[in-house]
Amino acid sequence: MRAKLVRIGNSRGVRLPKPILEESGLPEDIEIKVEADRVVLMPARKHPREGWAESARRMAANGDDVDLWEGATGLNSWDEEEWEWPEDFQWPDEPVVSTYISPSSIPSEAPKSPKRARASSSRPTRSTKSSGR
Repeated sequence: MRAKLVRIGNSRGVRLPKPILEESGLPEDIEIKVEADRVVLMPARKHPREGWAESARRMAANGDDVDLWEGATGLNSWDEEEWEWPEDFQWPDEPVVSTYISPSSIPSEAPKSPKRARASSSRPTRSTKSSGR
């Protein structure tokens, strides 16, 4: 079956005939992607992470879920051979945990004014008017 691209605003679209919609079983929400030289329409996933649990099970069954950090000591050859630690450096006894505090959660030092700032006007003020003298 042939179809034409129709203009829809600044885009283009294809009208799918009812028999194709019925045969394909496409729902109202779909995903569109390009594979090689084809445009593929498919049902949209319900959730962005849908299918991740099953993929993780398959990876575990195939041995593909390797922990890349397993056995890591924290140091590599550069750390051991080339880095010069300061003489007074001491490793902490406990793991160091850093916390990021977003600027929006830090109270402002400036007192808050109960009045709102006035919007600037596009009209010239007296100080900006040129005198005709």
